[in-house]
Amino acid sequence: PKPKFKIGDRVKDRNRLSYCFSSPNAAECQKLYGEIRTGVIEDVVMKTIANGTRHIYYEVIWDDKKTSSQHSQMRLVLIED
Repeated sequence: PKPKFKIGDRVKDRNRLSYCFSSPNAAECQKLYGEIRTGVIEDVVMKTIANGTRHIYYEVIWDDKKTSSQHSQMRLVLIED
């Protein structure tokens, strides 16, 4: 597989469904999980899963965090400047 993004690219979370709307704490849940984060790619990582398939993951440092977290390429979208 080929990486879609490169180090230094600005990315955001892909829009995702929220299943907390039926919860009694729906407003709190939406606050926690409903917002779309933005960040910068720090590193590109190739991982091999159990069946031998290689997947691309990115180390992303989100704007509101100090440490990076690893996310699948499918979860991220490039921010158009």
